[in-house]
Amino acid sequence: LYTEALGELSKQSYSIGICGVHGKTSTTGLVGSVLSKLQIPFQVLAGSVISSFNNSCTFTSSQFNINNKQNYFIAETCEYQNHFLSFCPKKIILTSVESDHQDFFPTYESICESFISYICKLPKNGMLIYCADDSGAKEVASRAKKQREDIVLVPYGENALNSYKVNFKDIKEGKNTFEVSPLGNFFVSVPGKHIALDAVAAITLATELLKEEGQNAKDYLSNIQEGLSSFQGGKRRSEVLGKVNVNKNSVIFIDDYAHHPTAIKKTLAGYREFYKGYKIILDFMSHTYTRTQALLEDFSKSFENADVLILHKIYASARENINEHKISGKTLFEKSKEHHNNVYYFEEVMDAKDFAIEEFSKKLESNYPNGILFVTMGAGDNWKLGQALYNELSR
Repeated sequence: LYTEALGELSKQSYSIGICGVHGKTSTTGLVGSVLSKLQIPFQVLAGSVISSFNNSCTFTSSQFNINNKQNYFIAETCEYQNHFLSFCPKKIILTSVESDHQDFFPTYESICESFISYICKLPKNGMLIYCADDSGAKEVASRAKKQREDIVLVPYGENALNSYKVNFKDIKEGKNTFEVSPLGNFFVSVPGKHIALDAVAAITLATELLKEEGQNAKDYLSNIQEGLSSFQGGKRRSEVLGKVNVNKNSVIFIDDYAHHPTAIKKTLAGYREFYKGYKIILDFMSHTYTRTQALLEDFSKSFENADVLILHKIYASARENINEHKISGKTLFEKSKEHHNNVYYFEEVMDAKDFAIEEFSKKLESNYPNGILFVTMGAGDNWKLGQALYNELSR
């Protein structure tokens, strides 16, 4: 199995696991992007294609030597079915913890216990870098520390007390700028405070690894900044497909993998800040019946930053028996109408194509001077709609 092979590989190097319900892939991509600008021997493995990895899932630094025991191996590690328990980390980044994968973790407590078990795999005096702004990550870090007092906790975020405290300075189209104490100012070209926090996680790990190499991160500030600026996201992670003009309206097409209410809410809030003056049309396809049922109310309230919302049938997991569930895509549609004034339902994804083109062609209200942001979002196959629309309209 992949997870067992990854576990065996992790035993061969100084391994670092990146985990969390949200943000694993982006954080892994950001870590690799930063470390690529430093004189550190490393390999990194992400869960999706990263543009700054030459459009690959992996990246190996030029300093990497297979015979070097001090090579760093950084990998995205997943909590689902306790897959990450095969991994043998010396350091861990924890981005977030909350209820998810309800088919395997029926309660919040069960998913917390899984993360705690993973953290307790750290060796004596192993390091946990965790997001101090995420309540679940804070709780899990605290509970793991009670079980293993030797674990070194390193928080980052707005609520970090000393080092790695972040101050969000300016978020606008093209730049997401923030300050990390005591290092200085940085930016990433991907929307959202959540992405900036992932970047701070990468800065934190890079700083700690430089310390182990006997170096001072302040001497490499420009390298870290360059690494962050090179990160343009990953496949299906705020991936910009392109821009077209429709009836004098500029339309930007974005595809994103967010499939949990918290991720949806944060990602859309990031777009609202990053793309000021744009009308946001969101096409969302929910993934798995168990998740949709368990988080129905949260899903229905997560679309507040979309001006127009398009919904479809639920994209089922191969692990699910559809006949066992009473919920459907229309259930989410009806529930979402309680919180949103502009919701539309198309059972099949491509059935929404003509509707979307019609929306693109309308004269825009004065509060949308810059155009339209069309976003396909979710872990289903509705990305095909955005791709088809972009391909057709860009001709």
